[in-house]
Amino acid sequence: SALSSGDASRLRAAITEGEHVGLAPDELAAARDALSKLDAQSLARQKLRDALASRDPKDLQDAIAFGEATGLPDPDLAAARKALEDELRRSQARSQLQQAEASGDVHQLQQAIAEAKAANLSAAEIARAQAALNTAERQEAARKRLKEAVSLGDGQLLRAALDEGEAAGLSE
Repeated sequence: SALSSGDASRLRAAITEGEHVGLAPDELAAARDALSKLDAQSLARQKLRDALASRDPKDLQDAIAFGEATGLPDPDLAAARKALEDELRRSQARSQLQQAEASGDVHQLQQAIAEAKAANLSAAEIARAQAALNTAERQEAARKRLKEAVSLGDGQLLRAALDEGEAAGLSE
């Protein structure tokens, strides 16, 4: 039967035919409800396709919620859920990169870069943090050499360590 087929066009045709033969509205109610649900699910699938194309987290969340509300089965929602998870991870990785860059902390930068790579951020998105890491590592090494030179009391080592510190951008 058209009602159990899940085919909106067959159901629409059956409703029209039922109206032409004079079926009472209450006799057509189940078919109209089923058609309404099929139309809503069709719209939900289109929203999911659009959201997957844009990969915008808000669009994905809205499309998933709409799909759930229309009763779409989980397999129809799976790709959007995965895309949302991926995009949220990418967004969090971007935020971690910015915080790590601002901190200048070697360990924090290393962790943020590792997470950014795991989240598949582009090399261009990671480049600034990588440059910040390189600078922070040079500065850390220069600080270490300065401490060693001071503790040894060697003027020549101290001069070289000071030059290295200046080249690394230390201002202390």
